[in-house]
This record gives sequence, structure tokens and C-alpha cells, in this order.
Amino acid sequence: MISTFLSKFERVCYNYNMNCILLIGASRIGKSTLARMVAKKHRCNVIHMDSAVDAFKVVLPEVGEGKPQRTESAKKFLAEFFLAYIKSSMEYGNLVAEGGHILIEDAAKLNCAQIKVVVVFDSTMNAAKLFANMRKHDTKDDWTYYCDDDSLKALAKGFVAKNNQLIKRAKELNLDIIDVKDDRDKCFNDFVNTTTFSDYVGASSERKQWLKDYCTKNINKK
Repeated sequence: MISTFLSKFERVCYNYNMNCILLIGASRIGKSTLARMVAKKHRCNVIHMDSAVDAFKVVLPEVGEGKPQRTESAKKFLAEFFLAYIKSSMEYGNLVAEGGHILIEDAAKLNCAQIKVVVVFDSTMNAAKLFANMRKHDTKDDWTYYCDDDSLKALAKGFVAKNNQLIKRAKELNLDIIDVKDDRDKCFNDFVNTTTFSDYVGASSERKQWLKDYCTKNINKK
């Protein structure tokens, strides 16, 4: 079972990093898009946490469930896993990671010379605007694509509330921020073009061994 999980996880989590950019923010704000842009520009590897979570369906179905059905214990497990995964990655290759599974307070503790935490948000976001954007841009790969209008409107209100909380906490914690209120494409391009990474790239065998050891130790407890 563990080997099957590892095989699936490896498809979405490639190499580790010497320098890491961790993008956090409210849902549907553009974290995945920005991560892909950084990865393409700098030829580094990328972890999309939502995609990685799908691999957990093999060993922990309750963790792999969609966000509305996920239990608090599952959320805690994912946060702990991704924190450990990112911290362990600092010895190997360059990486950009994005997702909403790590609390901003925990992310702030990672912020250092090797790991740059960036909060992406929209200071002009409102529920109507977000609802319209999701209906326009969501694809079948997005879990919100399958929500009916009433459910999606309710989710949009929750996303906006989280967005506003993140804005406040990001400033309190003195984290780097990207406000996409005016021109998201320009904001993203400016960030990509001013980002630099280390040239160091490490061996993937050590990465795989860490992942195997972590999963064997922690997943078997569940």
C-alpha cells in the first residue's frame, strides 16, 4: 500500500529544493497559475498540494476527500505532512510549492533565507466577483467545477472571509505579499522575473528515501 502511494505521489512531487518559494492564499486566487509560471521560468520543480492530496486516497481516504468532507484530524495531518515535506526538501534542488493546507502562522515559521513565503490575495475580492471568476475559469480539474450555483456562492463567501483574514495576518507577520487587485498577470510576471534560485540540485534518491521513511512511520499509525 505504501509503495502504491509513493508511486502516485511521485507523479506530482518531483525534486526537492535548496531554495523554496511557498505560495499560500485563499482558494481560487491564482496560486497554481503563479507556481507554474515560476517553475517554467526558472526550470525548478513544483508541488501543487491539492494534486498531491489525491495520492492519499490510496492509504487515507478521509484525507483524499474533497475539502467540504475533510475532517479536522485529516486537515491537521495534511498540514503536518506538508510542513515536514517542505522542511526536509531544503537540501536538494529548487522548488516552488503552493496550496492552502498550511496555516499562515506555521508558514511564517518557515520563512527564512532558504524558504520564501509569499501570500497571494486580492484586496478587492468580494463574493460576487469570485463566484463569477470561478464559473468562468474553473475546469473539470477543479473540485468547485462540480458545485451548483447556491453551493458555489456559499463557498465564495467563505473564500472571501479567508482572503480577508490572510491579508490581515500576512501584514502582522511581515510576510511578502502579492495583491492581484489591479492586474494579476502583471503582478505575477513581475514576481517571476525578480525571483532567483540557487543553482544547487541534489539527488532524488535521498528525497525518495525520506518520503518512504516518513510515510511508513506516520501513515501506518492511522
